[in-house]
Order: sequence, then C-alpha cells, then structure tokens
Amino acid sequence: APVRAIPLFLRAGRSASGRSANKEAVAQLRSALELHDAMPREDRGNERELEILVALGPALMNTKGYGHSGVGQIWHRAYEICDQSSAGEHHFMIAWNLWLYHHVAGTMEQASGWSDKVVRLADQSASEEHRLEAHHAVWTTALTRGQITTARFHCESGVEIYKPERHHEFTYSYGGHDPGVCGHAHVSVALSLLGYLDQALWHGRQAITLAESVGHGPSITIARAFFSLQIFIRRDPKLMLEAAEQGIAAAERFGPPNFGPISQSGLGWAKAALGHGQDGLADAETAVAFYKQTGATNRLPCLLLALGEICQILGDLPKALSTVDDAFQLIDGDAEKTHRADFTRLKAEILLAQSNEHDDAAVSLFQEAMEIAARQEARLLELRAAVGLARHWRSQDRTAEAYKLLAPIYGWFSEGFDTPDLKDARELLDDLK
Repeated sequence: APVRAIPLFLRAGRSASGRSANKEAVAQLRSALELHDAMPREDRGNERELEILVALGPALMNTKGYGHSGVGQIWHRAYEICDQSSAGEHHFMIAWNLWLYHHVAGTMEQASGWSDKVVRLADQSASEEHRLEAHHAVWTTALTRGQITTARFHCESGVEIYKPERHHEFTYSYGGHDPGVCGHAHVSVALSLLGYLDQALWHGRQAITLAESVGHGPSITIARAFFSLQIFIRRDPKLMLEAAEQGIAAAERFGPPNFGPISQSGLGWAKAALGHGQDGLADAETAVAFYKQTGATNRLPCLLLALGEICQILGDLPKALSTVDDAFQLIDGDAEKTHRADFTRLKAEILLAQSNEHDDAAVSLFQEAMEIAARQEARLLELRAAVGLARHWRSQDRTAEAYKLLAPIYGWFSEGFDTPDLKDARELLDDLK
C-alpha cells in the first residue's frame, strides 16, 4: 500500500542524500512523490507531501544544478503547501532555497524578494540556524553584485557561528551543500579581489579541508570550484592545472553540475597561458555551453572572462572583443558584477592590440577599470588595470606619469608578493625608476 511504501522511499532517499548518492536519492524520493500524487486527494497529507519535497529539493539541486527549472518547480510547490498549512517551521528553509534557485537562474528581481524575506524571517527569529543561513544568502548575493566587502563581512560572521558538529546537518536542507564550506569558499574569492592574497589562499584550502572532513561530495565540488576561481583571479596557471582537474573530477562524481564549468574554464585559461591555446579554447567553450545547459546564468561572466583572455592570447581579437561585449550585456542585466573592472581592462588591452588609433579609448577604459575596482575596493583588479595603463604610458616614454600612477597602488599591498600581478607591478616599477 502507498501509505506504507512512502515512508520507506523517503527514508531510503534521505539515507542516499547523506552518502552524497544524490541520483539514487532523487529516484527514491520521486517514487515517494509519485505514490503520494496517485493517492485519492482525501488520503493525501500536506505534511507528508512537504516532507518529500524538502528532501527532494536539495538532492535535485545536486543532480540537475541549482538553476534548473525542475528545481524551481519543486520549491515553489513546497512553498504553496507551506503557505496553506500550519507547517511554519519549513517557511524559512523553503524561502531560502527559492532565493538560491532564482539567484543561480539569474532571475534577480525574484531572488532579491526571497533574499529580503530570508533576512526578515531570520531577524524575527532567535534561531542560530536562521542567522547562519541568512548570512549564507547575503554573502552569496553580495559577492555576485560586486559588493565585495559586504560579502567578506557576512562570510566571516557566518564562519564564526559555524561548528561542523552542530551545523553540517543544514547541508541536507539548504541548497544541498555545507554552509561552512561555502563561507570559506566565498571569502577566499572576496579576499583575493580585495588584495589579501595569502589570507585568501588559506581560506580556499580551508574550504577543501572542511568539505573532505565532513565527507560531503557536493560540498567538495563547490570548495574545488571556488579554489579554481580563486586561482584564476590570482593568475597562477601552473597551480590551476592541478586545482581545475580536481574540480572537474569532483563535479563529475558528485555534482552539482553548474560548478564543473567553473573549473573547466579555469583549466582552459591555464592551458592557453602555458602555450596550449587551442586546447584551452576548446575547454573554455565547452564550459560556457555546459553551464548554460544547467539553467544557470549568474556566473557566466566569469567563464566569459576566461574565454576572452584565451582569445586574446591566441590573437583572435575580434572574437575576444565580441566575448567581452557579450559579458557586458549580461553584467548590465542580471548576471554577476564582480568582474566588471577586469572586462573593462581587457577591452582596453584588446583595442590597443588592434590599432594605435584606439589610444584615447583604451586610456579611458583603463582609467574606468581602475575607478570601478576602487569603488568595489577590489585592489587586485585596480592594480591589474594600473599595470596595463602604466605599460602603455611607458611605451610612449611617459615614465614619470606611469610611475606616479602605479607606485601608490602597489604600495598598498602587504601580502601576495609572489603572485604574478604583484611581480609584474614590481618589475614594471623597477623599470620605470
């Protein structure tokens, strides 16, 4: 009888989720849902249906990707039931997952509405769970909006609350990944952009260590994808080769599928930077196509940045330029704003490589890139744009201006001196003296 079979499927599904066997979990939980839906309406219970849906949602996120339309349908259905019934204890968690779905799918107006609701519910509640998960929602949203210091604050606040023995269990209700891992992963990217490159590397490695110690597959994928992203931001192709391979392997083994392309585009960039441009191009193009298939859009600019730089390395300047312009369209829409300064700098470099006639436009773009980065406090991106402009001025024998521009920006840094950007800046300054 369905009444007896449903709890068995539910238990089997939850058990599979706990082992990171999410495909198996989805199959068991879908069986439970199908049996429930086949019962006469008067025999169905809202509470039982909700139990199935809130177990299925995170497992589906890990198999299909956070932005997949099927994921949205499950969480919207759960919210409707929750709204009609007295199951108030699920309200916060379902709103949180609807925020994540819309955030990754790139429907930012809805994502903002759900995110505001999450914060409001957490403020009204004395629950540590709600406080931690509200920080989780805000750090993710803030980083993609380019509000890097806000993201850092919420990551650090969340990581301070997080204790694996108490909070790892939230993994199975909130987005199917560990909040502590996510906090370390996000702050590693935020700190890289803000110019704290050694601290960033520590947090990136901490995310991987934590994911492995709690033994949760999809959290390992996320930690490794963010590590690849961090290495891309700090411009280390040799370190990237190993990091990206591990990220791709984790995504293939555990999901979620929308994180594999972050590592794969990083791998493509590293290959191109090390002289294997065509191989790199194939990886980056595959990553972009696959990411779109998962229903995700919000991190597409980051993948396009790698693709644009590969085209630049290969000397395919028209394609590099069209890639940058595609990214600006996404950034002006709902996609992440984190890399706007870097795209502006890249456009300046492409224009200069195309023709000397673009001199004025390129200088304006370098200056605009520096201004955007300064507003975001993204010191690393500000330095990168300043190096580009200082190099250009050196080629015109404007060495004093170039030195005056670059020296104070480089002088701000207190760590990360072994990274390519800081080495380039140091060499250029020595040359300009």
